[in-house]
Amino acid sequence: MSADFWAGYISGAAGILIGNPLDLIKVRLQAGSTQITATPSSYRSQFSSAGSLIRGATAPILGYGALNALLFMT
Repeated sequence: MSADFWAGYISGAAGILIGNPLDLIKVRLQAGSTQITATPSSYRSQFSSAGSLIRGATAPILGYGALNALLFMT
């Protein structure tokens, strides 16, 4: 039963760690300028470091990890 809990928790946390930066990039692209010919280097300047992509992900990792762990256990 403990293995199911931790497997669920780790899978939920991994989902957030992978999905959160992609969601941030998507939102920044949608909220950005309406230029048709934008270059990838212009998007790179929006994020100061790799840490800015995962900043603020602690609460979703803890919450969704726990939710996924409960779902795996049941």
